[in-house]
Amino acid sequence: MKTIFKSLSLFLGGALCLFILFALRPVPQATADNTSTDQGIMTNVKEGSGEKDIVLKLADSDVYYYINRGLERGLTIEDLSQKTVGKKVAISYVQHFSSLNLKNQSRHVAKLSVGQEVLFSEMK
Repeated sequence: MKTIFKSLSLFLGGALCLFILFALRPVPQATADNTSTDQGIMTNVKEGSGEKDIVLKLADSDVYYYINRGLERGLTIEDLSQKTVGKKVAISYVQHFSSLNLKNQSRHVAKLSVGQEVLFSEMK
């Protein structure tokens, strides 16, 4: 009985460590090789719940896109709203797995464009 308890404890401890490791893994630097692009009509631009992030929402999508610390980078909600809401935009995001985002419904923005105008980019 003690052997089973010890084995189960080791297994659960290891699984918890892996979960935490994948949850806390940093988002990699955005490159052409590790990004994908979604296009759609922007419906909402707002401040995120923490760390001065900017959250973007496209029509007919359950996905939220965020510009990490966007307000600290000189972007404003008002300016981005004026330039994007109701318009077709292209959002490139980093393909990144996290155990806290299993359904991939929150995506780190690498580049935001309206037509040929690039409003934000952290691409290398």
